[in-house]
Amino acid sequence: MKLHFKYSLTFTILILSIIFILSGVLASQFRTSMLEMSRTSAETMENKLLEQFEERGGILTRNLVENIINPLYKYDMETMYEITKAVKKQKDIKYIYVYDRKGKIIHDGTKTISFFNSELSDGIRKLSVKSQKFLIQHLEDDILDISSPVMLSDERIGWVKIGLTLKRMKNDIRNMSGQLNTIHNKMVQHNFYTILFTSLGLSFLGIALAGFIGRNLSRPLIKLNSALEMVTKGDLTNIVKVKSSDEIGSLANSFNKMTRDLQQTTVSRNDLLKEIEMRKNTEKRVKSLANILEESLNEIYIFDAKTLKLILVNKGARLNLGYSMEEICNLTPLDLKPEFTAQSFAKMVEPLYEDDKKKIRFETVHRRKDGSLYNVEVYLQNSTFQSIPVFVAIILDITERKKGEKELLKVQKLESLSILAGGIAHDFNNILAGILGMVTLSRISINKENKAYINLKDAETAILNARNLTQQLLVSGGVKML
Repeated sequence: MKLHFKYSLTFTILILSIIFILSGVLASQFRTSMLEMSRTSAETMENKLLEQFEERGGILTRNLVENIINPLYKYDMETMYEITKAVKKQKDIKYIYVYDRKGKIIHDGTKTISFFNSELSDGIRKLSVKSQKFLIQHLEDDILDISSPVMLSDERIGWVKIGLTLKRMKNDIRNMSGQLNTIHNKMVQHNFYTILFTSLGLSFLGIALAGFIGRNLSRPLIKLNSALEMVTKGDLTNIVKVKSSDEIGSLANSFNKMTRDLQQTTVSRNDLLKEIEMRKNTEKRVKSLANILEESLNEIYIFDAKTLKLILVNKGARLNLGYSMEEICNLTPLDLKPEFTAQSFAKMVEPLYEDDKKKIRFETVHRRKDGSLYNVEVYLQNSTFQSIPVFVAIILDITERKKGEKELLKVQKLESLSILAGGIAHDFNNILAGILGMVTLSRISINKENKAYINLKDAETAILNARNLTQQLLVSGGVKML
């Protein structure tokens, strides 16, 4: 009996020792695995969120560069304001700056442009503006600073800079890390007591129970880890389904909220890309229309309705006048129309000020740069150019038409003179016929030896010659001979 007790006690102690050793090893491995999982999960979340922030900032910066090229080149402050304002509405945008080629701020996305024509005093930010390439920096004040040069062809015409605050992301990471640590500590403590009490039972039952408990405790974290891996691959539709209301459930809810926020950010980015694409298409249509007007065979002028300063003149007009765009933009229509004074021109366009839909047509002459003149037909009407009231003049060079009209008038005059000459010749021919008849009768009635006969014969010859001339006039005048 004592031996049985001794062996039983020995085996019991041995089994209990093995159980406690195995339990200690299992507890140590569990704790190590949980620490590694928590650390890996936290690092993965932080790296992925930071990578997505950098990617998002890069997309915003590149899109801003593409859309700001023309407004920056033309110094179009209104368009730059609309573009930067749209970008500044995005989440986490701390600041946005547009620099000119000298490194001066010309827009900051606000209506008042508080930093206009100034430079940032911070050395790192100032250095990033001078960079010749796309640059991403992590600044000490939790700012992701992204800058890029704006290039037109091979020329740098300025820079853009966007700052994204990392505070919201870091707060999310801290909250999730804290929740992971809390869960880890509670799980380690809970697992320790579980292993301790189950080790007092049967070895196989304790081991099976410990494995069962371990699996039950680790399953939610495995789900979270799997979902996190899916997020790192770009799948933001994965939702962690955990029914518990403890810290694990809270962590799952936080994770689901994070994925929904990322989905909204992605949707906002897609909407921004669509808007940018629409703006690109609109810009292409505007460029096409501008090319059509520039290459038009008619002369097209746009000038300020108040100052009369020429704003835009198409290629055909510049070639005909002999001026460059820079030269002609310093002129007014009065410099091109010598027939008008300031008073007469103002009186002529007065109806356009009274009626926006009124159109005026008139003919005048234009003076080229070399002083030569040419006839034009002008069609003048109201319009608006970049929110400025302007007059649009479509002008036809009618020099050839005027020459044709002069030639036609000359022909008509000659034709009238021919008809008049023909009528006179017809009447004169009738008179000559009467004279010829009387001379002929007088000659017949006189003796050929008589000197008067010879004179009448000469007179008859002269009358016949005169009659031939009148017949030629009648033919040229279009009068039929009888």
